[in-house]
Amino acid sequence: MEQRALGRTGLQVTPLGLGAAGIGDLYRQLTDDEAVEVIRTALDLGIRYVDTAPLYGRGASERRVGLALAGHPRGAECVVATKIGYLPADFDYSFDATVRSFEASRERLKLSWIPIVQVHEIRPEIWDAVVAPKGTLAALQKLRADGAIGYLGVTGSDLAALRRAIGTGEFETVFVWRRFHLLDASGRSVIDEAARRGMGVLVGTPFAGGILAGGSGPGANYFYQPAGDEVRARVRAVEEVCRSMEISLAAAALRFCLRHPGVSAVIAGADSRAHVEQNVRALQEPVPDGFWSFGSPPRG
Repeated sequence: MEQRALGRTGLQVTPLGLGAAGIGDLYRQLTDDEAVEVIRTALDLGIRYVDTAPLYGRGASERRVGLALAGHPRGAECVVATKIGYLPADFDYSFDATVRSFEASRERLKLSWIPIVQVHEIRPEIWDAVVAPKGTLAALQKLRADGAIGYLGVTGSDLAALRRAIGTGEFETVFVWRRFHLLDASGRSVIDEAARRGMGVLVGTPFAGGILAGGSGPGANYFYQPAGDEVRARVRAVEEVCRSMEISLAAAALRFCLRHPGVSAVIAGADSRAHVEQNVRALQEPVPDGFWSFGSPPRG
């Protein structure tokens, strides 16, 4: 799989990354062996970016990532990103809690240093705590200066908060989720600004919680809830275009995110070997330029 520069960080990532919430038992309970198989399948198929967090399974996802990478011949090539903010104490953004959370993550991941550590879900109500003199950002800057962290990132779906974080100039990567996919392009301006500043841009939830991979049929989910009639109708319209051009909905969903020149990688979750294989096949499937003439998703 090709690799792309992650902004100006100097890191190289594959255009498809593995989101590791699923291996933290988000949708179903996995054994360690099952979770490790998911991660190693991703590595075998060329994926070289894994995104995890202490929140995912309260540390289970990180621990399983550590197990998988340590036993794989290409594990050392993988860029690992984790997050800060929810654990060890829920919503504790103090300096000391940040350091404790980082050290716990590093132990679970079995890494001497972590390439990317991100503030998890930046929101207006936590802003002051994050940027306080003895808050999360100060702790992360100290850890980076000490060589324990490669680069600092920020994740979120609140566009105003993401813009504010980008404007500080203190973060080198940004992870946008929920706001940039086939049904909602409202995050485009945030991605534009981050790319203009040379930040590494990552896009999560390209399948909008499932419906843009599995389709609009019974049981379709839109961001962790059953999809409503309006959303399903919009997806059916996209499905019709896909059928007419003989392409899969999942391929269109991934390619939409990657068409933005500022996006380095799209991060898709998986909790089985089959899901990883499906995502890689979708990435490799060509999507004709004519597909995009069907109309752009709304910006809000």
